[in-house]
Amino acid sequence: HASLQFTNRAADLAEEGVDVALCCGPVADENLIVRPLLLIDMVVCASPAYWRKHGKPKSPGDLARHDALTKFSQGQPAVWGFQVGGKPVEVAIRSRMDATELAPLIDVALRGYGVLYVPALLVQSRIDKGELEAVLQENARSDLWLSAAYLQRRYNSAALRALLDFMTSRVKSIGKSANSHPR
Repeated sequence: HASLQFTNRAADLAEEGVDVALCCGPVADENLIVRPLLLIDMVVCASPAYWRKHGKPKSPGDLARHDALTKFSQGQPAVWGFQVGGKPVEVAIRSRMDATELAPLIDVALRGYGVLYVPALLVQSRIDKGELEAVLQENARSDLWLSAAYLQRRYNSAALRALLDFMTSRVKSIGKSANSHPR
């Protein structure tokens, strides 16, 4: 029996009986084994209508004047991370709308109501069709990983090892897996 849970909070794997967590970004719990799976390309994008009305940003700092569509940040200020001249830069942005999931934000962006900063995999087909336009690609983060995190004692499970091997093989077909990128 498989049970799938989606959450934006850090789960306590031992307490909640979770075998493996898929995490985007750094994993803070030092008691977990973390297997990087896929380097995530990020993209800043909005609809052509939004860019016509508000203008395209020339630098990440220009995004502070735009209407951002953001992941729910539990009361934290909305900040997007970029790279400028090879150095990390954080830009405080004005969130017009936030959501716990990205799908509704993508729909809102398609209607011309704001700017997204999301994994390219989620919007690439929309960009290819011209429904969204990407900007600032030279400044997008290139250090964000999708990782599998699990407890050491659970790795002894043949089912968990099989799942991890399956996920690793699947991400190789997507692109920049941990095996094809230096860390």
